[in-house]
Amino acid sequence: MARKIFRATDGFDSVDLLKYSRDHLRAAEVLFGSHYLHYDSAAHLVHLSLELLLKAALLYRDGEFEAEHRLTTLLAELKRGDASLVVSAVGERTLLMLEEYEGSRYPNPLNPVDVGNEDLPDIRNLWEELLSHLPEPLLDSFRTADQFTKGARVLMVKTHDSENRESQERD
Repeated sequence: MARKIFRATDGFDSVDLLKYSRDHLRAAEVLFGSHYLHYDSAAHLVHLSLELLLKAALLYRDGEFEAEHRLTTLLAELKRGDASLVVSAVGERTLLMLEEYEGSRYPNPLNPVDVGNEDLPDIRNLWEELLSHLPEPLLDSFRTADQFTKGARVLMVKTHDSENRESQERD
C-alpha cells in the first residue's frame, strides 16, 4: 500500500510546519517541567516536533513528503539530497532515542518506552542543530513570518461566553 503524499500544491507550507515544530517542542518543555505524569505527552510532542522539522525541510526541498513517522527514515531521505547534512554523534544518539518516543503514540505494555526529562537539553540541541541545516531562505522566511497565524488560523486567546456576558453587563 502506497503512503499518503503531502504536497505544497495541496496547501502544505514549510514555514507553517516549522511553527508547529517549534511550538510542539515548547509545549513538551513545559510538560517535562511540570510533572512526571506529563512525560508521555511530552515525549509524543517532542517526537512530533522533530518529525515536523524534518518534513518541513523535505517539503521545502522536494515540494512534498510522505506520511512517514520514523525520524531516522526522514533524516536519511534528507541526507540523500544533501551529502553535507551531517548530524553530531550526540545528535544521532538523541535521534535514535527519540525514535523510541514514537511508541508513546500507541503505548504497548509489552514494549514500554522509558521517558525522562533529563534528555531535554540534548533534544533542544538536536532541534537547533537540525534547524541550522535548513536552507537560509527557509530560515529567513521562518524568522520573519507572522507569528500570529499558523495553519491559516489567527492565534488568539478566546474567553468563555460567560466571561464575555459578564464584561458586557458591566459596560
